[in-house]
Amino acid sequence: QKKPDVGTLRHRKDIPALIQALRYNDFEVQTSAAQALGALGTEGINELILALKDKDREVRLGIIEALSVIRDQRAVPPLIELLNDTSSEVRWETAIALGEIGGPDVTSPLKNALRDPDKYVRYGAASALAKIGWNPVTDEEKAFYSVGMQEWPVVKDCGPAAISALSLVLQDQDSSVRIQAIEILGLIGDKKAIPALEQLLEKPTSDREK
Repeated sequence: QKKPDVGTLRHRKDIPALIQALRYNDFEVQTSAAQALGALGTEGINELILALKDKDREVRLGIIEALSVIRDQRAVPPLIELLNDTSSEVRWETAIALGEIGGPDVTSPLKNALRDPDKYVRYGAASALAKIGWNPVTDEEKAFYSVGMQEWPVVKDCGPAAISALSLVLQDQDSSVRIQAIEILGLIGDKKAIPALEQLLEKPTSDREK
C-alpha cells in the first residue's frame, strides 16, 4: 500500500482519502490524518460520523480524535454509543472527546462511564466530567468520581458511601487497584462489602494474581 500524502490530501480537502489514510499501518500517518480531518472542521462532519461505525479500530480512534477538535454537537449521540465499544482504548478516547465537546447531553453518559471495568476509561470519564465543570452531588457520586481519578484518600473519606464504587473495582485487571479497594473496604469496616469480597475470593488464584 502506497504511503498516503496527508499534506496533499488535506490541501484537496479529500475527506474520504484522509479517512482511508487512518488505516495505513504507520502511527505518524494515522496521527497526521486525524489532525488533518480535525483541521478541516465541520465540512465533512457527516462523513466523519458515519466512519465512527467502521470496523477498523484505528479508523474509529482517528475519527474520535478529529471530532474532539471539531467540537460539533452533532457528534455527541454517536460518540455516546461508542462508550459501549469493545475496545477500551476507543471508550477512553471517546470519554475524553465528549469532555472536549461538552453540552447538556454528555454528563449522564460520562457518569455511567465511571462504572466501566477498565481503569483508563474510568479516568477518562472522570477527567471529562472535570473538564465540563461537573461536581458530585452525593457521597456515592464523589466516591465513583474519586475512584475514577484514583484519589484514594478522598475515596476513604467517603466512608460506607464508597462501597459500591470500591466493590466494582475489585474486578479490575490492575492488581494495585484491587489492593487499594480491599484496603479501603477493610478500613471502612462495613458488612455491606462482604458479598463483593467473597466474590473476589471465589475467583481462580491465577486471575487474582494478575
